[in-house]
Amino acid sequence: TNNVPTIPLKGGDYDYARLSQQMRVIKDKYPDESKIIVNANPQIVYEKVVAAMDAVRDDGKGKLFYEVLLSAGVN
Repeated sequence: TNNVPTIPLKGGDYDYARLSQQMRVIKDKYPDESKIIVNANPQIVYEKVVAAMDAVRDDGKGKLFYEVLLSAGVN
């Protein structure tokens, strides 16, 4: 089984607020962790990748995973 959380589109676009909320849940489980790897598929436009990176760094309540590493998606 796959235990990876999935965040559905909202209004046809990525739901960055929900992404931040999910990151807060994970951060609460691993409070000492500061790194995250964002795996961006080549089809995703740059602005969407940057928005996702911003969403995993901070949720408006505080820092989440502020050391963002970018991995090129290889299919």
